[in-house]
Amino acid sequence: MFKSKKLFKSNNASKETKFNEEIDNLSSCTDVKNFMIGPVFGTKNKDIPCAIIQFINKVEAPNALKNQEKGVTETEVTKFKQMQNLLGMCVENTNEMANTITTSFNVQDVMKNIEQMMEEEKARSNSNDQEQLFSDFKENRETIIKKIDELEKIRSTKVEKFEHK
Repeated sequence: MFKSKKLFKSNNASKETKFNEEIDNLSSCTDVKNFMIGPVFGTKNKDIPCAIIQFINKVEAPNALKNQEKGVTETEVTKFKQMQNLLGMCVENTNEMANTITTSFNVQDVMKNIEQMMEEEKARSNSNDQEQLFSDFKENRETIIKKIDELEKIRSTKVEKFEHK
């Protein structure tokens, strides 16, 4: 589905040559009768799916008419196509939130390190050794700049990975 970018449905999974139980059935269901599987596209890239969704073993309504079509119907296919964009936006938003949370934790860690260095600096400032104080200050300043650069690299890498998806 990922390569073909097309929705596929079958009401006879056991005879379906395109359905491989080991690959296509990641659920705990051991007797797949019918299924529908298809790509989900996000808003940022309409050419590459951001997810694949699969429905298996449609449950028939208890009051279904005897002459009513059984299994996966064109109605379900239409409903799935209507959901594709919404599901894609949900996947993208979840990825964006995860990146934001990760960046926030990284910034928090850097801020704690800065606070700790400032406390150490304050403790040293009580001593009379100004040369050592100045040297330590320069070293701490360089460490802070390196930490901020590392954070920026991590953030930009995650943004690039997200945009390539």
